[in-house]
Amino acid sequence: MSAKKKSKTRSAVHAATVITLLAASAYLTVELRKEEQAGAPGVQSVGAPRHTGKQIWERLQNPDRTVLRDKDGQVLATFTDNARTATLTGPSRTFAEPAATTSRVVTEDWVRLMPEPWRKGAENERWFKDWFAKNYGSRADDVFAMAFQYVQGVPAKKNGEGIPDKEQARSLDASGYQRLVWGRRAHYPLAASDTAGGGLPRTANGMARSRIGADIIPLKGVGPAHRPRSADLLQPGDLAFFKLDAHAKHRVDHVGIYLGHDADGQQIFLSSRKEANGPTLGDENGTSRPDGSGDHPRTLRSAKRL
Repeated sequence: MSAKKKSKTRSAVHAATVITLLAASAYLTVELRKEEQAGAPGVQSVGAPRHTGKQIWERLQNPDRTVLRDKDGQVLATFTDNARTATLTGPSRTFAEPAATTSRVVTEDWVRLMPEPWRKGAENERWFKDWFAKNYGSRADDVFAMAFQYVQGVPAKKNGEGIPDKEQARSLDASGYQRLVWGRRAHYPLAASDTAGGGLPRTANGMARSRIGADIIPLKGVGPAHRPRSADLLQPGDLAFFKLDAHAKHRVDHVGIYLGHDADGQQIFLSSRKEANGPTLGDENGTSRPDGSGDHPRTLRSAKRL
């Protein structure tokens, strides 16, 4: 083969290689962007170092719980007796719903489910040690991240056949939304009705009256006289229950997940509402606050930690 032909052959091979690499690069870029978009829960995360060093375990009351502190006394985690919900300190995140409200929640709280309900001394048990080693400092989706994947404006998470369970799209009431997040996503057991035991009941009323988890604000009744004096005992991840509909008679009829304090220092929760056609922390049908004035603070009746 002549030098001229060899040169042409090498050029052709080089060109083909470049085209192949460019095509592969474009494919990977598109796929990565798809994955990033599909996994984005409407939240910005800011990195923070994982806490190391001396750990101090302390028992507290009202409610009975165990907290983990670092050597400076900062709370790293909270575990409540009879509840599987754990609140772990992690990288700061900002949750927002620009389409509905200017409120923002900037938090270092990560809410996760333990495999067993907490009990005094569980920090010394093998099941907890294994779970804590895997979950403390993890950036895998927690309950908050899962919950915000359904608010307005978040890209739909699709597979090759479209949106998973598309026959159930746009059909979640307040309790159904909680069952989706806690049950379907976080794998908390679900009960088939309000009377079947062992799982998260179907309605807000059933959840509020069930024996699962820990009652942070016990339900004493649904009338105006049964409004709690304070919502200060709420912890991120708690379920807050409300009596909004007068036609519901003696039943609690709304439930939201408590997020903590927003950037303005006000308590705030996230719930699915008919007026917003889905999950929101906006103010349609009342401000999304369990304290202060307004329909939701006025109708708060109880709270539970799953």
